[in-house]
Amino acid sequence: SGFDRFVMRKRDVEDDAPLITNLGPLGTEVSPEYGAKIYASIARHRVVDWVQTGTQTKVKGVEIRTRYPIEMSAGAFAGEIVDLSLRMAHRPGMPRHSSYISDVSGYGYLAGLLSRGSPVLAEPNYYYSLAGSAELRVGHDILRTAAFIHSLGIISHSYIHSMIGAYAGGPEGCVVTRIASTILLPSIYKSILDVSQVYDIRYLGNSGRKALWANSISAQAISLNCRLMTFDLNNPVAGPNTKMNLREVGVSAVNNLVDGASAMMGVRSGGGKYVDYITGLENKFAGEIAKSNPGLKRKDANDIVNKIIPKYEGKLREPLKGSSFAECYNVETIEPIDAWKEKYQMVRKEFEDLGIEFFRIK
Repeated sequence: SGFDRFVMRKRDVEDDAPLITNLGPLGTEVSPEYGAKIYASIARHRVVDWVQTGTQTKVKGVEIRTRYPIEMSAGAFAGEIVDLSLRMAHRPGMPRHSSYISDVSGYGYLAGLLSRGSPVLAEPNYYYSLAGSAELRVGHDILRTAAFIHSLGIISHSYIHSMIGAYAGGPEGCVVTRIASTILLPSIYKSILDVSQVYDIRYLGNSGRKALWANSISAQAISLNCRLMTFDLNNPVAGPNTKMNLREVGVSAVNNLVDGASAMMGVRSGGGKYVDYITGLENKFAGEIAKSNPGLKRKDANDIVNKIIPKYEGKLREPLKGSSFAECYNVETIEPIDAWKEKYQMVRKEFEDLGIEFFRIK
């Protein structure tokens, strides 16, 4: 709402419109101590349109257990943290997820909708994730949740991720299942857009050649043949404060920009494996590429990513862990330390030298 309102539309391949950016931890566990500051470090950048959330595993020192009452408390607590962070970033009207994103039972999601000070029926900036259980499979629990969400008038997105090396087989099979999921899930869940994606199960990411190809070709097929809105995911397996992380982020952003997706979601640094391993700087980098280079051609994008991928692809199965938020940010000023900014400037120059522009967008 307010100055943070935006319009999302279906984009074409090589579209002249910039990508919408839905950036944040994307399920990465965030601690109660630093959660609000992590979100604020992301939301403060104007290249971020829409804040994505992480996961709480404790609330007031108590470990969360699925389908226990504490799960409801944790969902409400997570919603309050995100609301606080948006006020810290002076963007209270920014769209946000209802709660922590990786709640498997749905109770935490529902509690997040009812977080204190956020009357759900009066908040147009909430949205909700509706997942499938595996490739082309859905269950009754999520169908019941979908019915409840629609009764409240809340927007939603759907997704089922296809895994290279799992049920769908290789990248070609994953292309087919991603396209099928993107067509079928919105009709089942009544979601307004789909976030189905391809991952490589060998390293649990999507920044390698096969996953990049599968995501790009499937997104192009969807964009060229129907009017559905889709998201692409930016999922580096290296952690913050590493050049590998930024190279993965940049390659995925370039790929996402030209393939016809309506928006980019991420950035899940470190593959989402480590507590608080997410910062605003890598999300800013993704947003800068998405906003500053509309109309980029696939041929040029292909040349760029083929020059950057060799710099990190040998480390995808043993990626650099990097640093946590508290280790590479000043937690009082919510600014990156000099070493992290220097790596950002170095990788940014690599992309600039290959033709990527960076406008002066904070």
